[in-house]
Amino acid sequence: MINFADLFKRGKNHDEQIAKNLKKMAHNNILIAQNFNELVLAMLKDNKERKSDMERKSDMEKIVKKSNELEYANDLISKSIHEIVSQIFITVIKPSRITELTDSLDDITDLINMVATKIIAYQVEILPKKTEDFSNVISQMIAEINYLIGSLSTLKISEISAKITAIKDREHLGDTCYAEAMAELMNDRVKQASLNVIGEVRKLANKNKLDTTITYDGTLTLFEQILFLNNTEIATISKEKEIVEGLEAVCNKCDLVSRIINTIANEIGEK
Repeated sequence: MINFADLFKRGKNHDEQIAKNLKKMAHNNILIAQNFNELVLAMLKDNKERKSDMERKSDMEKIVKKSNELEYANDLISKSIHEIVSQIFITVIKPSRITELTDSLDDITDLINMVATKIIAYQVEILPKKTEDFSNVISQMIAEINYLIGSLSTLKISEISAKITAIKDREHLGDTCYAEAMAELMNDRVKQASLNVIGEVRKLANKNKLDTTITYDGTLTLFEQILFLNNTEIATISKEKEIVEGLEAVCNKCDLVSRIINTIANEIGEK
């Protein structure tokens, strides 16, 4: 005979543990966003103070080490939630929603840590345009998510909707940051780098009496393409592009989390 009273009691205990773990994940995301903001501000400050490469590297590595620790912590919490969900079938929130929310919160941590790690690994000296604005937008979105997860059981649907709207508004700000950063990278700097490389190639080619003709459709000669692709500035632009795309991915994931929370709130409200 099935003891349904016991099942519901165990389900309640599991719900409480899941809620506690989700709150921990959301809080860790606040910490990793703050940590990333420290990285950005430290780099901007270093550029002004002109710190030595060794001092700069040491500062950056300390910050990224903390980011790695937070990413690992959320991985463990995510694993714990998945294990709890796999053992139960009675929950206030649908198990599929719990895992979806858990995975998306973990993705936010992973994405922020990935961007921070790339900044160090790529030895980025000057951050892409709008990085500081991006960082602030992400911190604001994560703060709203943290509030929602911490207060989900007490908030009214109208209050949750207002927070979701606020997150969506910030996601639009992130889109603006992305558009402006990519325009600066892919239009202004790529064009200038192209002109610089082509000019240098032609000087070298003229000196050695090599062919520098441009075909009728505007494509570069093979010789020019080789030097163009190996140009340091182009490599730098490519690295910065990855950072900008990573920050945009964080904003999109925060927006996804807000939509999952909105769905959960509506489903609970229907019960």
